[in-house]
Amino acid sequence: MATTKLTETNINEILDLYREGILLEEISRRTGHSVTVIKYWVNKNNLTRLPIKTSMPTVENRWTKEEVLILKESYKTTQDLVAIANRLGRSVKAVTCKARKLKLSTDFQIQKTQWSIEDSEVLKTSWATVTIRELSSELGYSTTKIRQKAKELGLPNIQNRGKTTSIERMVIKCFENNSIQFNFQYKFKTSNSFIISDFYLPSLNLVLEVNGDYWHANPKLYKDKLTSQQIKSVRRDSLKYQFYKDNKIKHLVLWESDLNNIGALPLLQTVIDEYKCIELLETP
Repeated sequence: MATTKLTETNINEILDLYREGILLEEISRRTGHSVTVIKYWVNKNNLTRLPIKTSMPTVENRWTKEEVLILKESYKTTQDLVAIANRLGRSVKAVTCKARKLKLSTDFQIQKTQWSIEDSEVLKTSWATVTIRELSSELGYSTTKIRQKAKELGLPNIQNRGKTTSIERMVIKCFENNSIQFNFQYKFKTSNSFIISDFYLPSLNLVLEVNGDYWHANPKLYKDKLTSQQIKSVRRDSLKYQFYKDNKIKHLVLWESDLNNIGALPLLQTVIDEYKCIELLETP
């Protein structure tokens, strides 16, 4: 059973998140364990949870006039949403939502117009993993100027920015540090839809799929009964791999355990050496 694979630390993390009122799907996303496994341990421990917050404000979480004034004044002096949230004792999401309702804008706070070399470098290294709003707050440029500069630098159009996994960020950093051109979450058109690959290296006509061991059921680790979620992932992956094969697109799967144990650069060096098309810098 999948439950036997959990350590005591894993179980306590699941139980703590459940007690806090976190949705099962979110606990699953954070911990990497299926909803079924989470329900098993919750039921086994007879847990009760805090009420799940809804969009309807209660008396306790309604904004007071004083809080609204603080929010308005804070938006004039800082773009640090975390600092504002801490000052008000609210979440960043709550602060952002309230600011939008009040039609507060951070653009008028932006003073920078000329890009420095340092800021350009930060933009390039953070582009694939940080949201545009976060980049705006961090660098001090409007979101419009962030997008314009990204286009000027030839940075790829990335979907789900800021929602990359840790192993995807590891590969992205390796590519960027070694000046390797890549497309992240590249779309291949099919007859009636499209397929999204993790990474596409146009110079090699090579797709790299960076798969988590649990979610994609690494065959080295999961040889027995799979969860329903793993079965769905395996089927979906099989369709993608068949598409690559039918369209003569080379593809390779990089597994989470290999990336963590071997490292992104040595693993990618092996891949590149196999195809003998480009060279990576030696591991520092």
